[in-house]
Amino acid sequence: MEFMPDNTVVQRGSTEHSTGDIEVTMIDVDPDTARPVVGAVRFAPRARTAWHRHVAGGQTLYCTDGEALVGTRGAAALLRPGDVVHAPAGEWHWHGAGAASRGCFVTLTEREVDPEAPYVIWGDPVTDDEYDEALRVARPAPVAPAR
Repeated sequence: MEFMPDNTVVQRGSTEHSTGDIEVTMIDVDPDTARPVVGAVRFAPRARTAWHRHVAGGQTLYCTDGEALVGTRGAAALLRPGDVVHAPAGEWHWHGAGAASRGCFVTLTEREVDPEAPYVIWGDPVTDDEYDEALRVARPAPVAPAR
């Protein structure tokens, strides 16, 4: 067994790729070669990423805590712990926390075999109006049938 170093990056306030307070912990063993890239992301209320898309196999988000929001062009979903969503390669999307609760995700992001190739393309920040509209139209994730 090998204990991994603390790879946590705390972003306070807005940056080029986010709005609000976000804490990112990279979980993958070797971030230069790992496929997929795995991380844990914690968002303060109303914090969110900028619009972005992934180049290879897309991104899967597993909500672990709080209330989370995922938006695409024309749709939004409200997630609670245990909910999973997938943004396919090329789909513009963003993710963050709900308005009154922190939101936490484990992210699995596919990347190209070449570690030098970008695996995320960043777009514009998500505006407050876009965020508020996503909250207004967000649908809860469907409940899986009991087994």
